[in-house]
Amino acid sequence: MNESMSVAGTAAMLQLLGMLPPASRREMVRMYRAMLIARPDEIADALARNDDPCAIALAHQVAGSAGMMQDSLLSAQVRSMEHALCEGRRADALVQWALVLGSVAATRAALDEAFPDSP
Repeated sequence: MNESMSVAGTAAMLQLLGMLPPASRREMVRMYRAMLIARPDEIADALARNDDPCAIALAHQVAGSAGMMQDSLLSAQVRSMEHALCEGRRADALVQWALVLGSVAATRAALDEAFPDSP
C-alpha cells in the first residue's frame, strides 16, 4: 500500500472525528484504537488455527467498525478478506490479510498523529 492510498483511506475518518465534540471524539478514538489492537490479533489466531468461521466473524466486526468510522480502505480490504474466506478462497484471503494489516497500521498511525493525547 502506498502512502497516498493510506492518506486517502483515513481522510474521511479524520474529518468525521474532527467534527465530534472533544469528549465524544476521545471516546471514539479510544474504542477504535482498542478494536484495532485486539481484533487483528484475534483474526491472526483464528487464521493460524484454520478456524475460518471465527476469522469471518471477527473480520465482519472489523469491517463494520471501519465502515462506521469512515475508514474506507480498511473496510474494503477486510470485507474482501471476509468474502474470500466465505467463498473458500483461503489463499486469496491470506493475500488480503497482509493488506489489512498494512491498513490497520496506517490507521493507527493516522490516529496517533491526529490525536496524540487521546487514550
